[in-house]
Amino acid sequence: PDDGADTATSMTVGFRPRDVFFAADSSQAYVVNEDGVSVLDFAAVEKSGSGIAKLATFGGSVDQKNLDVAITPDGRFALARTEAQSTLHLLDLQSGKVRSMDLATVYTPPPAADGAAGTPAADSGADAGVADLPPVVATDLDLMPSGRAALAVLRNQSAVLRIPLPEAFDTPSQVQTLRVGQEVIGSVTVSPDGRSALAYTTAANLERVVVLDLTGTAPPRTVLLRKAVQSVVYTPDSQ
Repeated sequence: PDDGADTATSMTVGFRPRDVFFAADSSQAYVVNEDGVSVLDFAAVEKSGSGIAKLATFGGSVDQKNLDVAITPDGRFALARTEAQSTLHLLDLQSGKVRSMDLATVYTPPPAADGAAGTPAADSGADAGVADLPPVVATDLDLMPSGRAALAVLRNQSAVLRIPLPEAFDTPSQVQTLRVGQEVIGSVTVSPDGRSALAYTTAANLERVVVLDLTGTAPPRTVLLRKAVQSVVYTPDSQ
């Protein structure tokens, strides 16, 4: 509109909105709240005026107050994780269908050396060493720019899972485990071109980041820094 011709339309969304995402084509907005995700279709809002936005929910069995939610650029899916848990939830914003996946069942551990301590080959009981294994917990979640995959960080396993969307929720074997050796990581940032990612931690005073190649088979590369990391951002050209 011309200067001075802007208008405001009041819309009712779910309880306690905390984040807003926009579709890549700017046709819709998605308001994350404690009830789920409220969908604002701008064409419908302009036509009908004030009203109650369509609400898509992750379901009554999911604590939606503390979900870390990301919306795919095409506005089709909402992907969510809960702090200190291993389960991801994928919500189809059109149909309302919810699918869940436990990352503990798709993570591929490194092969254990024969006779290594804490492995069945070295211990007498079939479950020996299992109780000592750290739990699988997703500490961060980031979408690829295309929205066709996500990266989930497993701090305790020094690993990142690459999760095709939505295919992995139907065929979990498509999940790929990327290892970073003995590096401590808890967060990940994907480059704008989707060709690489930086894994790092802000919870410990470690002066390094790990570069992950998302296009080929190049091994992870650790870059030493002068200071510990507070946040990471790529330049627009991903270089």
